Amino acid sequence: MSDEVINFLGQKYCDKANEESEIYQNIVLPSYLSTGNVHKSVVERICHPNNMESVVNMFLPVHMNSCHWGLAIFSIKNKSVL
Repeated sequence: MSDEVINFLGQKYCDKANEESEIYQNIVLPSYLSTGNVHKSVVERICHPNNMESVVNMFLPVHMNSCHWGLAIFSIKNKSVL
């Protein structure tokens, strides 16, 4: 799977979860953020349109070993990473 497909599916999941809870609680971060080669302004631009005070979970797809995907889940509520 390409990063575009992973990002799209992650966004669809978050949209559905947010729709069901009627609160914007979940966001998916673009997979390119996992490379570590990202400027602060890029992260600010991604987070700016979101009400970060209501976010409970942030999902970050991570491309590993050139053929596998992982998913980092940042639980804001529990202050943990899964």
